[in-house]
Amino acid sequence: MILDVTSVLRDPEKRLSFQFSLDLSDLDVAGRYPISRPVMVEGEVRSSADVLTLSLTASTTLDAVCDRCGKAFPQEKTVPYSCMLAEELQNEDSDDIVLLEAGK
Repeated sequence: MILDVTSVLRDPEKRLSFQFSLDLSDLDVAGRYPISRPVMVEGEVRSSADVLTLSLTASTTLDAVCDRCGKAFPQEKTVPYSCMLAEELQNEDSDDIVLLEAGK
């Protein structure tokens, strides 16, 4: 998904909320397909003091298998993620900043 953040790019204290789902059922992980259910993603882009911050949470239920006995079981999984967004990088070595292309 491509998120257009131009509406909050230069507007202090503005927020852009988003929500979508991903179908990763065809993702092969070591010969298995553990993500058979949709991954629900919710988050927001927040502008504060000329800094854009992206925060999101991705949640799903994985089709897991016990390493010891081989029994299948459902495993709830939630992953938080956050980073800063920038139109250009001042510090080329930062992994915490995602570079925007045309405000997206």
